[in-house]
Amino acid sequence: MQAAIEEQRFPDWVRNYLRTMFPKGDVPGWVRDAMVVAGISLEGVAGPLPEGRRPGSGAEGGAGAEADGVDE
Repeated sequence: MQAAIEEQRFPDWVRNYLRTMFPKGDVPGWVRDAMVVAGISLEGVAGPLPEGRRPGSGAEGGAGAEADGVDE
């Protein structure tokens, strides 16, 4: 991970890691939300969102970003 950061290829490292962890593309909503905040696209990694769910909605369990002070 450190080398990926130093070599300016961290987003690619994250996408490869997530492909390994979630080979079916079933990346949890909280991970998707974190990637939106980090500005890392999950195109080609994550499958479609469940019906009625959009990134940042906090609709998939746990507190939303607002509760964590991220959006303040």
